[in-house]
Amino acid sequence: SSQQRDSSFYASVEAEARSLVKGEEDAIANMANISSLLYHRLNGIDITLESHDEDHDDGNSNMNEGPSSSFKEKKNPSIVSNWVGFYITRRPSMLVLGPFQGKPACLRIPFGRGVCGNSAMKKQTELVVDVHHYPGHIACDSASQSEIVVPLINKKKGTKGEGEVVGVLDIDSPHVGTFSEIDREALEKIVDILMEACSWEGISCVV
Repeated sequence: SSQQRDSSFYASVEAEARSLVKGEEDAIANMANISSLLYHRLNGIDITLESHDEDHDDGNSNMNEGPSSSFKEKKNPSIVSNWVGFYITRRPSMLVLGPFQGKPACLRIPFGRGVCGNSAMKKQTELVVDVHHYPGHIACDSASQSEIVVPLINKKKGTKGEGEVVGVLDIDSPHVGTFSEIDREALEKIVDILMEACSWEGISCVV
């Protein structure tokens, strides 16, 4: 890809992710912002976060205003990702489409089917160099050539559904071989940041 994704790049993205979820436990809101952050940053749009410490106490402070962010677009000769988003375990062993950036996608994916379903079933990240060589790949967008899926595992000790998969983060690319171990490690950290912040009660059926 045209954009170098190294530890420095992802350190910046991780910091932005922490800022976006700070003080907010709503999983839908946080997934929406994280999918937007990753989609824009992977595709070469800088997001410089300004003050993001609004008062959350009264529950109304953000009702009529978006996040306090400024966007600086860069020249982008090559799209890294054509789809970034989440699927949520809304029913037992069934992933249902959640917040995303990209074209309309498959609504439901059973555990054990395709890259997302296998990641959820195995409770591990699936890094696919070429989706055309992946048995049972579900093609929601024919442009997708490679993919990485990170499971969202409830790691909160002593909670209902501890160790269960509440959903997955799915990122597609229109190029073969886009994702590496650097992406895997960084995206797993970003998922940990998300999971630490969120309450999944009423969102995922496993908690």
